Amino acid sequence: MSVIAGEGMATVGGETIPIGSDMSIVVPPCTPHGYRNTGAGPLRLVITLADADARLGEPVDTRPEIAKP
Repeated sequence: MSVIAGEGMATVGGETIPIGSDMSIVVPPCTPHGYRNTGAGPLRLVITLADADARLGEPVDTRPEIAKP
């Protein structure tokens, strides 16, 4: 998750920290987490969800199997 605008609080596992623009947080798989806006304006986040079966350095092919004639 990356913060692109605003201010807030992020809770990851049992830890809560302040977040703001130009910050990123990596949430480990199966970890409870959440975000709360604490600023006067919108809190804008970019969230990327990884494939749970992905392995570092190995490509992941998400295309459906192509039928062979």
